[in-house]
Amino acid sequence: MKLPDKMIFLDIDGVLNSRTFYTARQAMTDANFNLNDDRIQNFEMKELDITQLALLCQLVKETGAGICITSTWRTGKDPLWFRLWFYRRGIEFPRDCILWKTGHLPDARNEAGHHITRGTEIEQWMKDEKFTGKYVILDDDSDFLEHQKPYFVQTTHMNGFMWEHYDRALTLLGKINKGDRD
Repeated sequence: MKLPDKMIFLDIDGVLNSRTFYTARQAMTDANFNLNDDRIQNFEMKELDITQLALLCQLVKETGAGICITSTWRTGKDPLWFRLWFYRRGIEFPRDCILWKTGHLPDARNEAGHHITRGTEIEQWMKDEKFTGKYVILDDDSDFLEHQKPYFVQTTHMNGFMWEHYDRALTLLGKINKGDRD
């Protein structure tokens, strides 16, 4: 399959879920709030914030970007598993947007001794796939290579993927947000 000319390198924890999400979910459980939704009865379904997932889907649709999974969730899973996971949570992404995942490389460190594993894995994937298009990295960690940092949109584990991150990612992928969200 031909690569799109735009790519989103996606972490899951701290992007599509957050401490705020987990706190709200626990409060509903403590209050015996019955979600009555069979889509979220298993563990994986409970790990995705539907609002953050919908915002990511909007970013994909607006930009035509593909998604390459960088999260540790990718271990042992086919990239199509993620499309099904997102769909079962209630959000349908464009047909062929989630078809890639980075590989695992041995632990790498920069000159200061800090881990740069995820950045190195993205670099290797781009080299292997001969990807030269626009990209954005959505992650709550910061273990990226120096030349990747301008394309890095850092979310927080506290709040996950929010409108401010969406706007920056949209710009990095070559779109200007014309919407008003007062």
